[in-house]
Amino acid sequence: MSRYTKKTGSNIYLTPPSLIRKLGSFDLDPAYLPKFIRPWDTAKNMYSEEDDGLIQRWEGRVWLNPPYLREKGRSVYHWIKKMVEHGNGILLIPPNTSTNYWHDFIMQESSGLLYMDKRIQFLGVDGKPPVNERGIVTGNERDSVLVAFGDDNVIALRKSLIPGTLMTPGGYWIKNTV
Repeated sequence: MSRYTKKTGSNIYLTPPSLIRKLGSFDLDPAYLPKFIRPWDTAKNMYSEEDDGLIQRWEGRVWLNPPYLREKGRSVYHWIKKMVEHGNGILLIPPNTSTNYWHDFIMQESSGLLYMDKRIQFLGVDGKPPVNERGIVTGNERDSVLVAFGDDNVIALRKSLIPGTLMTPGGYWIKNTV
């Protein structure tokens, strides 16, 4: 899950379940929706906004599409830091290479990056692409990168066949094609 402030009137944009399925099963999504909104499962266990996934214990393989609005004095930086500390999972973020989190965590601590060829069409809580007041489909104005933590998650990125370029710390670039 991620939350953006957009002109659509909703600030909840969900990762399509088809993308998550390509990456295999996950044990935990620590940044899921409020408990009353649960259109599909992203992992076996999901912490809701009310559970506050940053203070909970993370176990197993984690799927993380962090909230992007600063809440309770926390930012995406704090979510990524916790993923680094956990060390097992896949993170979905925009490739904001000028940010502190990119330099402190992504380039220093990740096991691999998959730069996707196409932008993700995020979905609303109804499972449909969000539309603005003029009826135009919205939901992603940015590129996305999947960040692996742990070698098994690099393998999952490769096996996913999600179109894009996979980069590993050894300097290897592998083009995923369908």
